[in-house]
Amino acid sequence: MSFPISIFLYIYFAFLVFWLILSLVGFYHLVRFGNKLFGSFLVGIIYIAGVICIAYISYLYLSSVDWTMQISIFADTSFLKNNPIIPSNPF
Repeated sequence: MSFPISIFLYIYFAFLVFWLILSLVGFYHLVRFGNKLFGSFLVGIIYIAGVICIAYISYLYLSSVDWTMQISIFADTSFLKNNPIIPSNPF
């Protein structure tokens, strides 16, 4: 059984969309219900700067991966036939 590694990229993109929605809700609450003080502004700026840094580092790591590669699971099961622990005929 083999499948393309790009499935993990699509799962990661789904996570990013979910994270973006929650971040927008949190940022909305910070702006709407936070005091108009420097502390709220600073927290918002630090959060946005952190998101930009994490997104950039994520892009650097993900851009170096060959997403056309195939992953094989259980391709070679010959080790099960000659394994002395697993009997070939238990009865």
